[in-house]
Amino acid sequence: MAQSGIRRASTAAIATVLLLLGACGRAADVAPAPTAPAPPPVTPTSAAPTPTPTAPPSWPDVFDAVSDGVARVAVTTCSNQRSGSAFLVGPNTAVTAAHVVADASSISFRLGSEVFAGTTIGVDSAADLAFVKVEGFPSGHEFALAPSSARTAEQVGVLGYPFGQPLGMTNGTVTSENLTIQLVDGSSLSGVFRTSAVINPGNSGGPVIDENGMVVGVVDAGEGVGNGFAMDVSTLSAALATWRGGDLAVVPPVTCPTRGEGALGGQVDLTITSTSPEAPSIAQTFQLYADAINAHYIDLAWEMLGPRMRAKAVDVATYARGLRTSSWISFDLKDVTVVNDHTDSARATFVTHQSSEWGQKGQTCSAWDLTYTLVLDQGFWQIDDAQLTNGPPVAC
Repeated sequence: MAQSGIRRASTAAIATVLLLLGACGRAADVAPAPTAPAPPPVTPTSAAPTPTPTAPPSWPDVFDAVSDGVARVAVTTCSNQRSGSAFLVGPNTAVTAAHVVADASSISFRLGSEVFAGTTIGVDSAADLAFVKVEGFPSGHEFALAPSSARTAEQVGVLGYPFGQPLGMTNGTVTSENLTIQLVDGSSLSGVFRTSAVINPGNSGGPVIDENGMVVGVVDAGEGVGNGFAMDVSTLSAALATWRGGDLAVVPPVTCPTRGEGALGGQVDLTITSTSPEAPSIAQTFQLYADAINAHYIDLAWEMLGPRMRAKAVDVATYARGLRTSSWISFDLKDVTVVNDHTDSARATFVTHQSSEWGQKGQTCSAWDLTYTLVLDQGFWQIDDAQLTNGPPVAC
């Protein structure tokens, strides 16, 4: 997410009164006229109850109603990976911030335990908005745009995946409208509003909603607590109309240099057999991990391990000794399975070279078949466990 000082959210109760009238005068020697009997008491008719105003739904109710339409976006470029948020505005169309999907070689959408590939189909760079085709038809909530801009002091909610962690929501108010902000790259962004709702890296591209669950903005940047910024719905609505009219810029997908089909480059010869949309970002994690091992950047490789793998390795010194002579030659990501909204399982085969002292049964070249568990940590995959799939490694 862009940052800078600003980093790129009556009864009318009707009473009936009866008046009894009488005549007074001299006594008479004639019988008084008979007095008509008093009418029976009148029971007032109950007034129609006053309708109770319908209270707006609670924020937890709003979250439950719309949350399955907010996606975690994983993006792979030729040099790194990043994550952000997006939301559905059609059966297979999502909105996100343009900087989230910039220079993407692959885009993956995760909604709950479902994963879909994505393709950028329209970009409004001046507004930092992008429209992305979801390659499939997710069953999540399709957001409607609010008919007017958010106003100062209005309550809003910000949905997204901060630091790539599971979906969450923060609440706050709109504190300023119609601002122009300066971003770290020197560019400016107009037509944004500030919100006190907490915004963190990974929220970029997520929806800012009103108390009825309608979109009033798109998360763009943050500058500490109480200084989150979002593109106003009026700009989003105009960009959406322009895109539907076929007049929004289309950015072709980026093709990275390869060594072998599906390879992402680097020191290890990496291939992706899996067709899962998550595969590119997971494969890149293993590429970086293998390259760190090959370059003996053991501290970097250690940082890519989750808690369970670190416990198995005992400590970084013991881990380093086991990799002292190792190098990864090739790696093939065979299959990826979604476990839950922040965990994947990945099966991979790979080849390593090492001295006979450290090789299985003295092997200097070993062919491995492992199943890994990966978990999201601050938007990036960590290797949290590894199990032999078909027994110990065999000699090459």
